[in-house]
Amino acid sequence: MNRPALLEIVRPLNVLALWAATAAGARLSGAAGNSILIVVPALTAAFGYARNDTVDMAPDRQNHPARPLPAGRLSTSAASAVAWVCLAAAALIALRFAPADPRFPVTFVASACLLYLYSPWIKDGGALGPATVSALAALAVLWGGWLGPEPERAHAAAWLAAMMTFARECAKDLEDLEGDRAAGRGSWPVRAGIAPVRLGVRLASIAALVALAVPWVRG
Repeated sequence: MNRPALLEIVRPLNVLALWAATAAGARLSGAAGNSILIVVPALTAAFGYARNDTVDMAPDRQNHPARPLPAGRLSTSAASAVAWVCLAAAALIALRFAPADPRFPVTFVASACLLYLYSPWIKDGGALGPATVSALAALAVLWGGWLGPEPERAHAAAWLAAMMTFARECAKDLEDLEGDRAAGRGSWPVRAGIAPVRLGVRLASIAALVALAVPWVRG
C-alpha cells in the first residue's frame, strides 16, 4: 500500500486550509475554535477530492500526470475507499456532536451531494463548476460561524473565501483547458473560451479585496 499516495489523494494542504477557514469562522463568531465539528467540512472536502480523482482519470493523464491515480501509485478502488471513509467520518462526527440546528444536517448533506455530483456533471456545466466550489468554501466558513453566538461576524470571511476560491477555480480551469478539451470535458473555458474566465478571475479578485475591507468599515 502506498501510504503517501493515500494522503496525497485528499489534497492535505487544501484540506488543512479549509479546516483553518472553518476555525476562523468559529473564532470570528465567538466560538472556542476547538470544537471537533470544525473538521467536518475538511473531511467532506477530502471525500470530494478523492472521489473526483477517480472520475477525472482521463483529463488528469494530461493535466496532472504526477497525481497518484494517473501515475499508477494508487488504484481507483483504494482512492474510492479513502473517499467514502472520509465522508463516513464526517457524517459520524456531525451526527454525534452537531447542535440541534437544521442548518448543520442540511449543509452537510447538500455539500456531500454537490461534491459527489461535481465531476463530471457540475464541472461540465461551465461557470457552474467554479461557482459551486466557491459556495462550498463559503459554507465551510459559515459552518464554523454557526458554532458561536454571533454568526453574522463570519459573513465577510465567508464572502472572502468564496471570491478567492472562485478566482482559484477559474485559474485552474484555464490551466487544465487543453486536457479537459481533449477528454471531452465541458469546463467553463472549454464552453465559453478563455476571455470570460479571465474576466471572472479579475472580478472575483476585486471582490475579495473589497471583502477584506468590510470588517474594518463595519467596525
